[in-house]
Amino acid sequence: MVASGSRNNDRWFFIQLYRWFPSILRVLTIIQPETLVRWHRAGFRYYWRWRSRPQGGRPQIDPELRVLVQRMSVENPLWGAPRIHGELLKLGFDVRAVERRQVHGQATRATQPGMANLLA
Repeated sequence: MVASGSRNNDRWFFIQLYRWFPSILRVLTIIQPETLVRWHRAGFRYYWRWRSRPQGGRPQIDPELRVLVQRMSVENPLWGAPRIHGELLKLGFDVRAVERRQVHGQATRATQPGMANLLA
């Protein structure tokens, strides 16, 4: 059985050979033109899959921390984001302001009374 690395190297060699000498297919009948085109398309797919892979980004907020922030903002509706951030720092959590606002904003939107409740 041939290792996949050497098989890919062989494919790469034949693709480069074809690029440099397109008429080589008339002389060399080792592979069919359809095979070469299929390898080229597969290489193109692998390249773009590699280029479009996730590069990372902002780490996800821990679910326990998300629940804690939501609970804090529901239990203390007068606390704003800076106060919740301070309390989290006292508890030993290091969370960025953007993450805190995202979680705090989700919790407060659901609990704040609407205008209809204020007028009734």
